[in-house]
Amino acid sequence: MLHRHHRLLRLILAFLPILGFAADPVVAPIGTWTAGDGTIGGAAATANAAIVPDAPLASGAKTPAEFSLATIPNSKITLGPGTALSLHQDDGNVLVIVLTQGDVQVDVQGQKAYSAIIVRGEAADVKITGTLFVVERVRHDENYVAMVEGRAHIKLRRQLANGLFDPDAPSVDLIAHQGVDASKENGLGAIETLNNRPQISSADHDSIRTQGLADEVGDGGWGHDDAGNLLANLATTPSLNHGTPDLTNPTVNPAAPETPTPETPAPELNVLETANVTTDIINDILDNNTIQNFGGGTGNTSEIVHNSTIGAPVHPPVLGNYPGPPPGP
Repeated sequence: MLHRHHRLLRLILAFLPILGFAADPVVAPIGTWTAGDGTIGGAAATANAAIVPDAPLASGAKTPAEFSLATIPNSKITLGPGTALSLHQDDGNVLVIVLTQGDVQVDVQGQKAYSAIIVRGEAADVKITGTLFVVERVRHDENYVAMVEGRAHIKLRRQLANGLFDPDAPSVDLIAHQGVDASKENGLGAIETLNNRPQISSADHDSIRTQGLADEVGDGGWGHDDAGNLLANLATTPSLNHGTPDLTNPTVNPAAPETPTPETPAPELNVLETANVTTDIINDILDNNTIQNFGGGTGNTSEIVHNSTIGAPVHPPVLGNYPGPPPGP
């Protein structure tokens, strides 16, 4: 009898997925979409939407976007316009940000949730423990890394003949205000001192390297984040016309009501003609049976004129108490 019960239980468990009772395992979110236009797994991203591991993420073609990591308070991962990436958790509690297109700004200062965070480009791995930096995928086989704050270890992703990556590939350490180029064709470039903080807020920005090496502007803008400020403005200043943020120009004030076009003044009325028309109207009213039934002849004619000819001039001859209908023939 017990054996039969076991067989029955196994049959029930086998048929549960067919009957639709088996639920997919719950995957804990790895991050949360914060602001900006984009997609998560191909679907339109919305504020506070959950991000699960390995889901493809993409920002809009013209504007940046931003998400935070679930286990790192105040973290900000900013995608430049037209950027694509995904988040992967490796063994050993390592978070890998896989950059497949565009540029990403990583701000995880003070993080202690992961043993390491790696931004993986096509040509380089950027390994950090807590810092702020920008990585750009320049071409299909080239990356540029610009450090804003903190330190990072940059390692060339050199593939061996057997398909594995070389653990002894060249590497460098970067500190704040430094940058380096990495490509599969030319390897690691020389470390460069950057004059300006690269910005990734617009779709047509100069390359990260070009911005960083340009003549210094002011203090170099190292404390200024154009993309972050733009996204903050989008979250607090919705468009009055559309009810949604103006992503293409967030710095403008909400649209003001349109100023009405002045109308051409109407020509002045001929007072005499107006009086004649009004007099005819009033005479018609006086001859109307309504007047005959107006309070037994005690109604005030001016009240009727006011209610029946609003806006027309009222002339003295018709004001006063109307004594009643005119006598019959």
